[in-house]
Amino acid sequence: MLTTLACSVCGAGQDGTEWAYLAMTGVVSLTPLAMIGGVAFWLYRASKRREAEDAARAEALDPRVAPTSLR
Repeated sequence: MLTTLACSVCGAGQDGTEWAYLAMTGVVSLTPLAMIGGVAFWLYRASKRREAEDAARAEALDPRVAPTSLR
């Protein structure tokens, strides 16, 4: 019974620690997903900004060229 009270993984030795284990499981599980989502969103925004710059540059060179978003 002494080993059960000393178990740091199951938290059976202390009352009120269940929420901490559940909360940290959520944090550890969601952090990588949030990081991957953040990088994907950053790449999406960078590509849209690049498209807008290219369209503005093309329009500056030839005003008759319609922006790619209107095609």
